[in-house]
Amino acid sequence: MMEPRAGRWNMKLRLCIALTMSVVLLSAVISVAETSSSTLNYVPNEYIIHVMSGTNYSAVEQLVDNMGASIISALPLSDTYHIKLGANGSITSKQRYAMSSKWVIDHIQPNYVKRAMAEPDDAYYSKQWDMEMINMPDAWELQTGSSDVTVAVVDSGVADHPELVGRKITGYDFIDDDDDPSNDGAGHGTHVAGTIAAQGDNGEGICGICWDNVKVMPVRVLDDDGGGTTAIAIEGLDYALDNGADVVNMSYGGYGDDEDEHAKLQELDDAGIILVAAAGNEATSLKSYPAAFEEVIAVSAVGPDESLAYYSNYGSWIDIAAPGGDLSSGDDADGIWSTTVTWADDSSTATYGYESWQGTSMACPHVAGAAALMLSNGFLPEKVRDRLLDSARIPSSGYSESKYGAGILDVAQALAYASIKIKQPYPGATVGTNPVVKISLDSIDASTVVVYLDYTDIDDNGVPDDLSDTSSMIVTSSNVSNYTNSAGTLLTIDDLSSLSVGEHKIYVQGGSTTSGTGYSDWVAFNVVATTFSSGIQLVSLPYDFATLGSDGNVSMSVLPSDLFLTTDGEAMNFKVSGTTKASLIRWVAKSSFAAKSSGYYTYPTSNLAWSNPFVTTTSAEWYTGGGFIGGVSSAYAFPAGSGFWIQLPENAVLNEAYNKSPYLVSSDAEFSMNLYTGWNMFGNPYTKEVSWSNALFSYGGEVKTLAGAQSAGWVKSNVYYYVQTPTGAYHKLTNRGLLEPYVGYWIYAKVGGVDSGKSLVMTILP
Repeated sequence: MMEPRAGRWNMKLRLCIALTMSVVLLSAVISVAETSSSTLNYVPNEYIIHVMSGTNYSAVEQLVDNMGASIISALPLSDTYHIKLGANGSITSKQRYAMSSKWVIDHIQPNYVKRAMAEPDDAYYSKQWDMEMINMPDAWELQTGSSDVTVAVVDSGVADHPELVGRKITGYDFIDDDDDPSNDGAGHGTHVAGTIAAQGDNGEGICGICWDNVKVMPVRVLDDDGGGTTAIAIEGLDYALDNGADVVNMSYGGYGDDEDEHAKLQELDDAGIILVAAAGNEATSLKSYPAAFEEVIAVSAVGPDESLAYYSNYGSWIDIAAPGGDLSSGDDADGIWSTTVTWADDSSTATYGYESWQGTSMACPHVAGAAALMLSNGFLPEKVRDRLLDSARIPSSGYSESKYGAGILDVAQALAYASIKIKQPYPGATVGTNPVVKISLDSIDASTVVVYLDYTDIDDNGVPDDLSDTSSMIVTSSNVSNYTNSAGTLLTIDDLSSLSVGEHKIYVQGGSTTSGTGYSDWVAFNVVATTFSSGIQLVSLPYDFATLGSDGNVSMSVLPSDLFLTTDGEAMNFKVSGTTKASLIRWVAKSSFAAKSSGYYTYPTSNLAWSNPFVTTTSAEWYTGGGFIGGVSSAYAFPAGSGFWIQLPENAVLNEAYNKSPYLVSSDAEFSMNLYTGWNMFGNPYTKEVSWSNALFSYGGEVKTLAGAQSAGWVKSNVYYYVQTPTGAYHKLTNRGLLEPYVGYWIYAKVGGVDSGKSLVMTILP
């Protein structure tokens, strides 16, 4: 019997609502699968569906076919099927229509990946926080080591520790000139070797990065006190080269740019050997060698909280960070546990054990071991370094390139044949209000990529607190094709507009094209849109535009009219004449250049107001405002750190095109400039506040703090800035003691100048 019309329409309405809910459910599941964290893995485009009880197989097959999917199998669970949705995992309008023709699905979920958790049973493993930090449990699921890979431990020798039985191969002792490098009087090399290759999952002691099979070649080049020489190091490296080493661990170093050792290391690099070295333990930015050689992976050290260890060296030459321990708390749980050896007084009897040590020497073998695992897993040697750096993760304690290099070692990410990396903006970058975001995709299914901007992150770990919050997504599966290149290897977001001034965060994640494993990356960056109001003010700029020509003259790659724009985006007028011109004026103190006496100079009638006029590196002569970045005398840093008077006929903004590397002075590099007797104009060379009380002064071979320099009669500690409203007046820097970005200051020096034979150098620390 035919139902009344109203009844049929009510049935259709109920069915339509159910159909809509089904489409929403599938869309939500796909979204969750695509935005799940890296610990929640799934097979791309595969789902488990549960249908309404009693639905026959042919009905399910027809619906799945109409969706553009296929049934892989009927699972041994009532009304449950394993399906594959299609190539890109997204639902087209045609598929939505197909679903609405027959509604039978009442539950959908991703086909999650299940794995055995590879965690060793070694007695001391619970103390090895370092292995958890670098994601070794996930890495060991993929690889534990191959006997075809050999790591040369060029160190103080490697003892015959039980944990290394069967792992050590023939080496050489270049200290005693014999073939028994087991006489490790310092114990240093034995501790290093344990981190690389101590036998794992044997119920004893500790577990090495390569817990199985990888070989250790002991090469003794350091004596019982940990000392060695260039000649011995070269012999040891040559032995590693001639005897088949694949990786060389160098947990030693010094501060001489050793050309001969470098030449030998270049031979090893040319042979495809991966070179890893410790950054050093003097808490300095001075380059330590061999780590600082470009062929070598330089490793800094972090403690259990992921912050740079108090002793670790740092600088632009650091490549990557790894756990090195931090025993400053007095708790041996905070160090790196590994194999040790102690000797009887007559050096005849060895006692083997385990101890907690700290140092970049302990961080280095984590990276060397990771390289050995990658070779074990089939990586070509020429790919290992880039993969290690590209897969490094941002530390939870806050990122600084000079401390962490590419980030903290993540062995699981390095081993996997996939990675996501935000290439632009870089962590901590300062950008304009319309930044361009670039994300590299290596073996990532582009259709699974999701990008979040300015999401809620209460615990400040870089990951969105709620991955299902679509309000913070700027790229989803539905629009990702608008941003990816044809190869699916680069995602470019160039339609961000009018970001607010301040800190912003970007988080990206996606799944591997092969395993579905999730990968992610995040950065925090700063947006500035600095404006200058009309009138006169004292300013400073964080840019380095100067270049030194072969003729000894300095030229500027960027002019004031390029940098200062009207609010309409036009170039500001800095012409010599005209009632609407802008003026840029700088006070230049007297130096040894007789032709240039002290006084004010105006751009463009004199380039002294904009460009560094002259530098002689031999006699270290320069005008006020010519500064040095990072203490490198050949680096011309101008106008960064200088003070200017600027008079504007109308409001101006800075050209955002220059708020990026290489124009901006690094926020981690110290900045130095010369001061002359009398008043000097200077400024904050960074885009962040810096403490005035941290400034250092050097004069006559001595270095003093701000307070010390004032007590010594070098400078007056009070500095002044200028406020143009309401009537214009100088103000003394308050007790807050912070130099503001883009603000210029006056300081009075009581000494200094080339004429006196002594230079007074002021260094501003970031």
